[in-house]
Amino acid sequence: PDYATIAGYTEAEIEYCFKDRLEQLAIKTGQSKDYQAKEMREWYNGYRFSWGKSPVYNPHSTLNFLDTG
Repeated sequence: PDYATIAGYTEAEIEYCFKDRLEQLAIKTGQSKDYQAKEMREWYNGYRFSWGKSPVYNPHSTLNFLDTG
């Protein structure tokens, strides 16, 4: 449980580290930033390495999504 979030991005990390990228993607696609975050959450935020911790985003897929939309 102490290292359950080491192999992916947490929701807080996505919101903090990729805020600007989500805004750029929203402009590029014509969708809101909230919509982009929701889509990313549904597709890539589901890996759990411990039941006591938050799920994490798949790093490779998350960066691919942010790059290509």
